[in-house]
Amino acid sequence: MTDDDDLDWPPGWCGLTPAQPEVFLRQLALELGPRHALAPAIQTGQVRAIGVAEGSDDVVFALEPGVLPTPLAVVHLAWPRPDTRPRLWQRLFPRPAARWVPAVIPLARLADLDRGAG
Repeated sequence: MTDDDDLDWPPGWCGLTPAQPEVFLRQLALELGPRHALAPAIQTGQVRAIGVAEGSDDVVFALEPGVLPTPLAVVHLAWPRPDTRPRLWQRLFPRPAARWVPAVIPLARLADLDRGAG
């Protein structure tokens, strides 16, 4: 994986605060689900959030060698809201099961972010 301290972010992108990587990784796992090809790599610590687009939910993840053909990936997280209605309402009036699975865009290097990868 990359060393976060040595990254040269293109305009519009930045590194993360200390609390953000775990939040983004947890959200990635939630949105991709346990059957996604990246799920085992997330569970074993081979995926790490390292950057974010300013004013967007696009997140850059560093990947251990062999997880994808590239060392980085960009994912647009949707942050879906959970159904907090009472259980009876959920059963009587279920919401459509629209399942958003974010696209995982392989990225060879951070400079490619300038070219619209994110």
